Amino acid sequence: MAAHPHAAAHLAAVDPTLAGIIQTVGPCVMRFHEDRFAALVGAVISQQVSSAAAKTIHGRLCALLPDGLPTPAAIAAQSPESLRAAGLSGQKAKYLHALAAFVVDQRLDLAGLDALPDDAVADALVAVPGIGRWTADMFLIFTLQRPDVLPLGDLAVREAFMHHYGLQKADFPHKALAIAETWRPWRSVASWYFYRDADARKGRPPVV
Repeated sequence: MAAHPHAAAHLAAVDPTLAGIIQTVGPCVMRFHEDRFAALVGAVISQQVSSAAAKTIHGRLCALLPDGLPTPAAIAAQSPESLRAAGLSGQKAKYLHALAAFVVDQRLDLAGLDALPDDAVADALVAVPGIGRWTADMFLIFTLQRPDVLPLGDLAVREAFMHHYGLQKADFPHKALAIAETWRPWRSVASWYFYRDADARKGRPPVV
């Protein structure tokens, strides 16, 4: 799905370094998650495991569930043992049960997140055990389609700042934020270009 068609032109106009990345990568084509709960389930599964392992575990989990879909009720109905049998750690099984409970009792109103600003969405998400700021940022970008999120906790984004702009660890977050100020209101799209640039430099298929 194409995302924010005017973003690349703006980014290229304000930042010559990004202009070069955009020219190499090509048009911005983001893939968005329509199912909000499923997106969060996938994010929990993906924590600290490879993409291949996460895909396998996700497939095993869905095979346990009615219609193969991770819904709050379906996750809540699974025992910790069955979740672990799908390949989840005991801690991640607890996180998924907590997520399901938060949604079922409306402590996390997924439908109501549209009305909240980015920081308030992040606050609502990180209140759920097992969801941190990185997961919240990914949810903002790739599920809620928020255009101006800069996930400085993301390793690929930090590495891009270091590779292309010469930043050092001590330069985060202040110098990175200063560089990205001209990217507003399209910092999510700039981050996507960093992801695709990292994929290309490391010779791997696109992840997002």
